[in-house]
Amino acid sequence: MREAAEIDVAVFGGGIAGLWLLNRLRALGFDALLFEKTALGSGQTIASQGIIHSGVKYTFDGVNRPQTEALSSMPKIWRDCIAGRGEVDLRGTEILASNQLMFTTGGFLNRVAGAVTTKALRSVVEPVEPANWPPVFNAREFSGKIYQLEEPVLATKTVLVALARASVGRPSPAVTVLRASSPATSTGGDACHTTAAEDGCPTIYRAAVKELRRESERVNELLLAGENETRIRPCACIFTSGEGNEFFAEQIGFDKTKVAQRRPLRMFLARGLPHKLFAHCLVPEPKPRVTITTHDLHGENIWYLGGNISEKAVGMNETEAVRWAHSEMTNLFPWLDWKRVRWAIHDVDRAEPAASKLLPSGPTLTTVGNAALAWPTKLALAPALTQQALRWLEQQGVSPSHRSTELSLPPAASALYPWEEKREWIQI
Repeated sequence: MREAAEIDVAVFGGGIAGLWLLNRLRALGFDALLFEKTALGSGQTIASQGIIHSGVKYTFDGVNRPQTEALSSMPKIWRDCIAGRGEVDLRGTEILASNQLMFTTGGFLNRVAGAVTTKALRSVVEPVEPANWPPVFNAREFSGKIYQLEEPVLATKTVLVALARASVGRPSPAVTVLRASSPATSTGGDACHTTAAEDGCPTIYRAAVKELRRESERVNELLLAGENETRIRPCACIFTSGEGNEFFAEQIGFDKTKVAQRRPLRMFLARGLPHKLFAHCLVPEPKPRVTITTHDLHGENIWYLGGNISEKAVGMNETEAVRWAHSEMTNLFPWLDWKRVRWAIHDVDRAEPAASKLLPSGPTLTTVGNAALAWPTKLALAPALTQQALRWLEQQGVSPSHRSTELSLPPAASALYPWEEKREWIQI
């Protein structure tokens, strides 16, 4: 076996958090490499709805939450990056909708209307006039109000591709960037199916950690298993691998039950609706009744449903869960023909830092020696997590070597979206 490769920083986990961090490190001159054991985005990133949250949806029940402040600056950071003038180059990212909508009905109307007029929200929440409503709301049965949020919705796979290419200074792939000019004309579709490893990114590798060696509470060497076994000796290790952080927590001396937690979520896919929609349905609870994004599968709309509808379905069997989701959506949109809709379920665990009340307050870095467990807690917070990691590296005295190491390991490709996977579709 060859001698161990000495590098500045090893990043483990190829979701958006790890890739964003890799980009910043490379741009600053660090000899940084990323290792993903399966496919880029697998797990939480590819299962996310792609919404760059602003935190506004958490403000309407009157409770102040730390994550609201953490999220408030994220949409601008992401928009700047997509335009090519930010801290990472996200040009080529597909925008499914320029703005997420928010709708509400019933007794909660007055509270939302009153909150929107406050100085704090006027700049980020805008009422949508009926003439500009998405077609799905043009029904006599809908008597609520609709607002536009400063929250773009992105095709997450195209973000992965843009970050992978940018990590080696390559131009963004030629993809169609679809920007909705108004809520009523959103035409988003997941048009880019390019894999991040299409022509190889010598900063991103598919490899699993076979062995981790420590000396004096510091990670000294790692043995990576891929097509070839490879040893690396990083000055620092940063683990952004979601569920995998539980394994790494134990490897570097933590009790995983004290530093990590999982919160299950049962996402729903509804296939066969004629309209596109990107919206939160607000209720007087910490989370929306449902959060809807729309994605394309061979020219057919897929409504991807999160929020409370997904939280409350955890623990049900699949038939019960689908009937529950069907009932909720029929109640919200009684004018749509739900008999034609086919349903599927996608279960995902939100792997997070341990929190006393289960809801993490924001991005978290938990460190020991030269190793850090990193959790963004939300896709949108990847830039904030990266800032924490960079400050920690400075405190550790890890500085850029301005080298560029390449390894004999295979590249990592992008994961499939939930709606691209082979699955059973159920009709109620």
